[in-house]
Amino acid sequence: MNVQLGKLMDTLKPFKGILCFMILLFGSHFLWKLIVDANIDGPEIAIFGKDMSEPFYRLSQWTAKVVHWFVCLFPGSENFVLKDTLMYFPDGKIRINIIWGCTGVKQLYIFLAIMLLYPGPWKKKAWYIPLGCVILMVYNILRIAGICWLTKDHPENFDFLHEGLFKYIYYGLIFLLWVIWEEVYAKQRE
Repeated sequence: MNVQLGKLMDTLKPFKGILCFMILLFGSHFLWKLIVDANIDGPEIAIFGKDMSEPFYRLSQWTAKVVHWFVCLFPGSENFVLKDTLMYFPDGKIRINIIWGCTGVKQLYIFLAIMLLYPGPWKKKAWYIPLGCVILMVYNILRIAGICWLTKDHPENFDFLHEGLFKYIYYGLIFLLWVIWEEVYAKQRE
């Protein structure tokens, strides 16, 4: 039995990093599900049973303001409307409401969990983790702005963009940040 286990371990050795990443990814997602009780379509969110809707609402307002500012940088967006956390083009057929799930907090938490628990030099983590968080936050703003623009005249694309394409790119970006960490920094000494 020990011989077979040893062979299995030798076979899995080249996949050690990716297996560790996957365990941390799914483990952090599972932990989120255990400690966070949230309305997926609304602003209500509780962490460890404590209502956190108000701070997340303020974060949703900030996210909406930044997305609105960014979209308004482009020609043809002069009439893009922001009302609290709701954004829309008056001539469009869709309104986008920014709720807690749109803030990117869950993805930042997952990235943080992976990076804090994954091996590597702490001195490098001290700058790599904040940089990764900034990259993820910028992507989130671009993601929401892209959804606003791409659904203006085609509201039927909302689900594909929101629940499909941009969501997978988000997790792909987390994976890419981990790959860069693994290949460039994780094995370096302090």
